[in-house]
Amino acid sequence: TFCSGQSIVFTNNSNGCANTYTWVWGDASANTVVNSTASQTHLYSSGGSFNVCLIRHCIADSCTDTVCNIITILLSPDATLIDANTNFNNCVNVNSTDSTFTLTVTNATTTTATNATYKITWGDGSPQVVLNNTFTDTSHTYLHIGIFNLVFTVIGTDGCVSTTTYTVLNISNPAIGLASLGGTQGCGPKTICFPITNADSNYFTTIYHFNPGDGSPIQVYPHPPPDTICYTYNTTSCPGQFTASMTAINPCD
Repeated sequence: TFCSGQSIVFTNNSNGCANTYTWVWGDASANTVVNSTASQTHLYSSGGSFNVCLIRHCIADSCTDTVCNIITILLSPDATLIDANTNFNNCVNVNSTDSTFTLTVTNATTTTATNATYKITWGDGSPQVVLNNTFTDTSHTYLHIGIFNLVFTVIGTDGCVSTTTYTVLNISNPAIGLASLGGTQGCGPKTICFPITNADSNYFTTIYHFNPGDGSPIQVYPHPPPDTICYTYNTTSCPGQFTASMTAINPCD
């Protein structure tokens, strides 16, 4: 059984004179021309019957041989969920006193008539949910801060299976502060130290970009960032000034 969206391997068992081989896939894709009997892979994006042909070209005797076979591709189900309320993220609501997040997902599949079973793995260690073909929507509450992979699997009545993974964000937007110890004027080269603040509660995958503001490359730090970043300015800012900045980045941005 072959399903749409599945890569299928075609084997060339030809022998005798051949300079090139042309694979005609029978769908809207371009033909594939090769100069060896190496196996070829093709993916059909839709269901149906397709006439696949292999053409052998021999320059020596100007002969062309063709063999064709019909291949039937079953339609894979559409595994689509939507979260109309939060788009799978709780970035603006999660905080240190309330880390719970109730996610409501709606079945948005386009193949309802041929779907048999739905499975949802929430990604937080809770049991997988198995739903029948009447599934419309369901809810789940995440109890802990984190980034979770929600896996939605749809099994069709023809046995074809499709899976889509959604990233669920139950983390907050990152915070960051860049302070100054003073003494930011003077002659170069001049080293200035900047204390880093407000980063303690950021999620562990947060990264930090420090831009000294003098045109030099941005410095990238993992979480947690250093308590202080010291940077030496070697060029003049006259007649203006350099503006240093610190940016915190996580998937909520």
